[in-house]
Amino acid sequence: MRTFLTLFILAGVTLGCGAGRDRPVVAPAPPNDFVKSIILERINTANDSVSEWSDEIEIPVNTGFVAQFELVAEEAFPDEYHDREVRHPNRWMIDVMTFPRGGKSTDKEALRGTGPIFPREPTSEKSANADSPLHAFNSKHWYYCGFTPANMLKKPVSEKSRQRLKALKNPWFWTYFCGPKDQVGEFVYEIRIFPTAAWISPVRSEFGDFVVIKRGLLRVVPAE
Repeated sequence: MRTFLTLFILAGVTLGCGAGRDRPVVAPAPPNDFVKSIILERINTANDSVSEWSDEIEIPVNTGFVAQFELVAEEAFPDEYHDREVRHPNRWMIDVMTFPRGGKSTDKEALRGTGPIFPREPTSEKSANADSPLHAFNSKHWYYCGFTPANMLKKPVSEKSRQRLKALKNPWFWTYFCGPKDQVGEFVYEIRIFPTAAWISPVRSEFGDFVVIKRGLLRVVPAE
């Protein structure tokens, strides 16, 4: 009888551990009507290479990495979102929000990411040209995460990425990904699009409401 109970308990522990591994670390982004998928790549500018990142990211405090995003939009999406006209995917804007795990993106501790991040020149007819520059507007977020030096990209890194842009003409974005300055711990990151964002003058734009398209865990650990 004791042997049977021992085996039963061990089986329960094993199943419990397996179930735990299958659960997402943080709640994934809810389904949306705009983005089918997003390709996220960490960039190694030293050798012009990229690697995909996972749902869990770990970085030392006050460091980060350059990243490039490729959005694969749904073939059909709503014409309006919250009473505003939805723009072409090549004109959507994007940003990154980071906040302590267990908190909310609306908390005062939340850190708005490098953004807004614009796709290629919004008014250019060459927006589908792989050689046209990618534009990003740096915000105070870069300072708050330690202001690690990084070069702005002029086009997607790696030949494979550039060929994807030429062939598919999906929207591409650039950013610097990091956590809050001098803070260690676990944070949730959200990547959000603004499908109704529009330029209302050569130097001014309106975002409209956002849609969360990616959510994951960022672990910031002490520096060695």
